[in-house]
Amino acid sequence: MHSSSVSLAIAGLATSSWLAACASAPLAGEPPSQLSGDGVAGRPREAPPQLGRVDAQTLAQRVHERVNDVRLRHGLKRLAWNEALVAIAAGHSRDMQSRNYFAHVSPSGEDFQQRYLRGGFACRVPLAPGQFLVGGENLAQVQQVTQWLVWADGRREADRILTLDQLAEATVTGWWNSPPHKQNMLRAEWQTEAIGVVVAADGTVWVTQNFC
Repeated sequence: MHSSSVSLAIAGLATSSWLAACASAPLAGEPPSQLSGDGVAGRPREAPPQLGRVDAQTLAQRVHERVNDVRLRHGLKRLAWNEALVAIAAGHSRDMQSRNYFAHVSPSGEDFQQRYLRGGFACRVPLAPGQFLVGGENLAQVQQVTQWLVWADGRREADRILTLDQLAEATVTGWWNSPPHKQNMLRAEWQTEAIGVVVAADGTVWVTQNFC
């Protein structure tokens, strides 16, 4: 699932212009699915892969690198890593995971502009005379496990697991395949970004990308 947003300030007056709030199937090439664990008679099955720990900070950096690769291929400058935005981005991913929602606006009504403000971060990127971008946001939710084995006794085992690089690629590919997210990624005016990642115990990965 992916979602994107950008806000524009005109002559100092902040207005919100939502590009999209879109959701799609998980992006690992196929949605998570379930198979019978009985296998094929007479064919021993290899042990399923183990669900390893994903380092959130490393994944965030890999996503950042891939975003910049995309921008460079399209003649745009690289986005600098904005350490001041990281806590805001990671905080939103953590909040979505802990409260089980996927949206730019939290259940308590806070949007990303308010999160910027609460985090003490001010964004003002010149767009045109009297106009400024005051921030932007892309969201993604990707599954580390794309296929589970379900055994007759009810046990579930991860059968297909994405690597850290595959998770980063799935995240950026998903944004690229959605016009609103692509527009955010390729906006020439952006100067910096932060990626905030949270990984749940079941392998669900929550990603927040904030721009300035």
